[in-house]
Amino acid sequence: MAKRGPSVLIVTLLLVSVLAAANPSGGQAALDPKSVVGDWKGEYLVRSQSYSNKVYVTIKSVTEDGKAAGTIYLAGPAPYHNKDLQLVDAVLKDNKLSFKIAENPRLFFDFAIKGNEMSAVVLGVAQTEFTLKK
Repeated sequence: MAKRGPSVLIVTLLLVSVLAAANPSGGQAALDPKSVVGDWKGEYLVRSQSYSNKVYVTIKSVTEDGKAAGTIYLAGPAPYHNKDLQLVDAVLKDNKLSFKIAENPRLFFDFAIKGNEMSAVVLGVAQTEFTLKK
């Protein structure tokens, strides 16, 4: 059996690095922006308060450069709940949809999308978990 020295290890590490750089999304192909457009529905959960409620996201459009337009509706007791809120600075990049809402600037939504599901953990006053399906 041939002895493999450090050069084989170096070549292997270089190959893995090149492949990872070529596909930074970790093996997932970037989403077709059209596949994100539409209505998403699900729930959000505030574990520290044992509270959950409904959430709806409507993506109206995504441009070729990833700029998204749409709304989010959060059911609940806060003043910004129970109405459609415009997505602010919404961007689709790779398999992530990120946005803010003007009504609560402490919230930053960063959804990971896999097929017809998206999920996020949003930090605001409390850590809130979101899961939605199309």
